[in-house]
Amino acid sequence: MAPLKKFIAASSVCALAALTLAGCGSGGHQVIASNEACSNCHSSEKPQFDVARPTAGEIVECAPGTQVNVATGGNTAVLCSVIFTSEDGGSFVPVMASNLGSADTSFMAQEGVWAVVADEGDASHGVVLVVNPGTAADGAEVNIQL
Repeated sequence: MAPLKKFIAASSVCALAALTLAGCGSGGHQVIASNEACSNCHSSEKPQFDVARPTAGEIVECAPGTQVNVATGGNTAVLCSVIFTSEDGGSFVPVMASNLGSADTSFMAQEGVWAVVADEGDASHGVVLVVNPGTAADGAEVNIQL
């Protein structure tokens, strides 16, 4: 394969990898308010899926009641519920549930699928937090760095 074709192929693979956490666009989708819907920004309603085992980016699993420690790195951390916009759970829209602030913090995990993200205004990055009763021992700690 010619060097230019190899470069284009490699660039395409890198671009796809960069979209792993994306809800829309080239980075993670911006955090939206709980009273917003995809139709506020998109001309037609985006599809939404219920996903039990997401594939988006970094995934952390724990049991309800687990202490989750968040190292913000100076970013504004936000705990979000998620709207999955792909059937395999590879892309989602983070919906603000709680602003965790910009200082290192912790919270107790509640059952469900969440995202702990650094809110960057028009984008976000972070991890998906899957909280299941059958996962890990209660009282354990989970550390997340943003």
